[in-house]
Amino acid sequence: MPLDASYRFLAVILSYLVGSIPTALIVARARSVDVLSLGSGNPGAVNVARAAGWAAGAVTLLGDAAKAFVPVFACRALLFPDETALWCACGLAVMAGHIAPVFSRFRGGNGVACALGALAALAPGAGGAGLVCFTLVVLVSRTASLGSILGTAASLGALFVLSAPSDFIVTNAVILAVVLLSHHENIRRLVRGGELRV
Repeated sequence: MPLDASYRFLAVILSYLVGSIPTALIVARARSVDVLSLGSGNPGAVNVARAAGWAAGAVTLLGDAAKAFVPVFACRALLFPDETALWCACGLAVMAGHIAPVFSRFRGGNGVACALGALAALAPGAGGAGLVCFTLVVLVSRTASLGSILGTAASLGALFVLSAPSDFIVTNAVILAVVLLSHHENIRRLVRGGELRV
């Protein structure tokens, strides 16, 4: 394998490992809370907020977004400035690490905060659109799952409006598919009107 290809492979692997950092578990344990046994049992920002308070939830959300933003931004701005496909691969690797983290027995969150962090590094306008949509939907509906789904969809729509590179659009489409799959139980509860509120 050529040296340059080795560096690209290493960038993807490191992105996965950064994504595997269990932000929710670290924050919750600092508050002496076992987030896996409370609420939905999901190691994500919303469940941390339910179990340990909104401040802890906010720290978790920012941490999850940052751990996706930093590797993708580093690849884009510092290491591989002309390789959009690699940026996208690193973004997907971070999200994979968050959903199936090697450091916590492959039990992770749904990846929405990571997705928005990666999208913010790839296309700030699209990432911002997703964050605004997520925030508004959660404020109005009080359901984080609906905000997550619609926020991810909004970022995809924004990429089309912004005429973003096809790599970005495909990546966001994959992210949206993953978000829908990871929220399948939430979608069922939304349809039945029994989804947990924040």
